[in-house]
Amino acid sequence: MQIARLLLILYLFLAVPGWAVQREVGPGQTYTTITACEAAASASDICNVHAGTYTEGVLIDVANLTIQANSGDRPILKPTGILTGFQVAANGVTIKGFEITDWGISGTGGHGIYISPNYSGVSLRNNIIHNGIGRGITGAGSTSVLLIDGNEIYNTVDPGPGGGVDASGIVLATITSTDATFANGTIISNNLIHDNPVDGISLTGQYITIKKNQILDNISTLGAHSDGIQFTTVTTSVLHARIPDNIIRNHTQNIFVACISPNPCEDIEILWNVLYNTSGLVHGFDMDACCNSGLLVTSTSPGINCSGGLKIYNNTFGRHSHIAAEMVGCSDGTGEFKNNVIKNDLGNGFLGGATVYFDIGDFDGNLIYVPNAPVYEIYWSGTFYKTNGCATWLTAVAGTHALTNACGAASFISESTGNFHLLLNTATGLNLGAPWNTDLDGNTRITWSRGAYEIGATGISLCCR
Repeated sequence: MQIARLLLILYLFLAVPGWAVQREVGPGQTYTTITACEAAASASDICNVHAGTYTEGVLIDVANLTIQANSGDRPILKPTGILTGFQVAANGVTIKGFEITDWGISGTGGHGIYISPNYSGVSLRNNIIHNGIGRGITGAGSTSVLLIDGNEIYNTVDPGPGGGVDASGIVLATITSTDATFANGTIISNNLIHDNPVDGISLTGQYITIKKNQILDNISTLGAHSDGIQFTTVTTSVLHARIPDNIIRNHTQNIFVACISPNPCEDIEILWNVLYNTSGLVHGFDMDACCNSGLLVTSTSPGINCSGGLKIYNNTFGRHSHIAAEMVGCSDGTGEFKNNVIKNDLGNGFLGGATVYFDIGDFDGNLIYVPNAPVYEIYWSGTFYKTNGCATWLTAVAGTHALTNACGAASFISESTGNFHLLLNTATGLNLGAPWNTDLDGNTRITWSRGAYEIGATGISLCCR
């Protein structure tokens, strides 16, 4: 018996590379600054930070270090006059529970949290990041196994004359996966990103999941290309992305996808999202003026399209001054647009381009209503369908793309307050089957309704009204 106990102790000792130490930070604690704790820490230690305001920029170069708020506390990191709040320069770093504010330098910008290139396993959770000059979170490149979850990012500040780092909520460059799976790629989930002057989320890379976020009112009069989610063309196009269950409101484009040579847009699913704009001024920008769109898929290179497939299923497109949905950048027959609701009472409806390359069965189950279209309800193969446009289009494509599409208004619980849950008298759509038969609330679709929500669901919780 004694030998068995000794063997168990020996096994446990050998299985754990070192004993993690929790180090206390704060007034009256072992360390008075986060930087001092980081300097003393070994791999896998914890810097447990108590309530207080910490006026420092923190470089983290210890692997697997956790820097966390003490239970019940919300410590404030306030690096006034310093470029960056937290800079991550090690694998496996976790930062959670902080308020981060007042970072950056006028004319230069800065970052609330900056992830240096080529690090993986970083986790940023439950932080409040606001009112600093430049970006909330930046990943500088080739980051993998990245989790950004449960954060609120708002009121980032433009750096002003001199340019510098823009004031987007989250910017990630050339992110990747360690093993070509979504599980070990980048996950951006359950965040509230609002009232920043440029983009909500801007990124390039592959194996990306953006889910269950509220991305709201990231726009201003700066003249920037303000998008809710922007897949940019800076270095490469987007490969392997899942974008489900988000509420995205008031941007120049609520979702913008740009395809660029040599890597076209490939294996992208945009599912169960609500995309809409309100009327009037938002941060000085007139949402009723041209031009803003719900979804824009574009191509910057001739012949570069969605060679690996683009699925746009069960989204709700509300009010947009220009276009509800545009897919001119996906014209090689691999794009699909199914069970979506377009109800745009201001601008145009669906833009398919001068030549449409949807295979039969790939543009189905949609409900389209654009009563005040200035140019078209549908632009399809070089024809603008405006006056009674949807019905005329259905006749024109009878036998091909008119199988389950319909014209007419969806009935929402309260469109004016952003509640896009469907009422029971909305027509049902196409049966897409698993795994696409779930709605934004997580309900399994019973009546196969169009749009982001199952028919008859009630209630919505939306921030920042």
